[in-house]
Amino acid sequence: MNILDEAKGLIEVQSGAVWGDVADKISKADLVLSSGDFGDTGVGGLATSGGLGLLVRKQGLTTDRILGATVITADGMKRNVNKEENSDLFWAIRGGSSQVGIVTEFIFQADQVKPEKTGQKVPIGFQKLSYNVSDLSDFLFAWYSWIISATENMSSLLMLTKSDSTSNIISVQATNIWCGEKTNLCEKYFTDALNIAKVEKQDESNLSYHTLVQAPHLPHKGANNVYVKNVLLTKIDDYLLNALHTMLKSSAVMGIEVRAIDGPINQLPPDFDAWSFREATLFVAVWGDATQSSLLNQLFKPIQDHGCGVYGAYSSDTSELETAKSWSRDTRERLQQVVKKYDPKHIINQSRYA
Repeated sequence: MNILDEAKGLIEVQSGAVWGDVADKISKADLVLSSGDFGDTGVGGLATSGGLGLLVRKQGLTTDRILGATVITADGMKRNVNKEENSDLFWAIRGGSSQVGIVTEFIFQADQVKPEKTGQKVPIGFQKLSYNVSDLSDFLFAWYSWIISATENMSSLLMLTKSDSTSNIISVQATNIWCGEKTNLCEKYFTDALNIAKVEKQDESNLSYHTLVQAPHLPHKGANNVYVKNVLLTKIDDYLLNALHTMLKSSAVMGIEVRAIDGPINQLPPDFDAWSFREATLFVAVWGDATQSSLLNQLFKPIQDHGCGVYGAYSSDTSELETAKSWSRDTRERLQQVVKKYDPKHIINQSRYA
């Protein structure tokens, strides 16, 4: 990868890179780009599909940060794509996944986050909290009120688990991330998070972003025993809460992820790119036993039917029904036209097709 213009935050990244390595290199220029939660996440798959990274409330989707790309289409042609050149392809690769071509490299717009006091490259305020919650409804309403009232520098995600089926206590692991050096306002938000519910364990530190998402370069073994379903929502309500309670009672459910995604995502029009659910402010995913996928589909159906869409790249369900929920109708029809133009024979067939 290359830093094309440090002052403007322009970086060029090959699709085969992993995000931890990207973060490590661009941090040397005080640059940050929200990416996958895990450093070994690949650039190409995430960037063409969405990218609800750890800084999502500050930087929005990774997809929205693409300024240009190089794409190999089914006819073997190498095409440069951007707002002016091959603009239909440029629109489609940002959220449409790889169904219209193979992206070999990207040009991204990163942000500059310079240290003022600590000297850390791309400083991050990090808070990890463990709660034991007896009233999930009260907790989630309080958490949601806290995070949506915070400035966009703050992002937050939760993992809900219930290890004891005989108990009403739900374990909640919260990860709160402040983009930049910790300020008085950051400290206030962290303190307020401590008051959402009784905290059983806490960890607060100053990190560099590249440390947070460093890549361990673990070998790929091709085995996955986890089945994931997700939904995009506009709010927390009683319907959602009832569905969460039902799922947490099942032994097939390993955990439920809840993530606030309001902010820059909502500030762009639905046709900005092929990630069309701009009204979504909340992301919910269930993690479960892959051998019980049918049961998990059944448990998750009420909440998925209640949502506005699905983040397709974050779902293990490869069914046509799931694919149909991955884009709005207008976006799906537009993607179909781009595919028809550039790959009418569906030569590129390793992706969801709109």
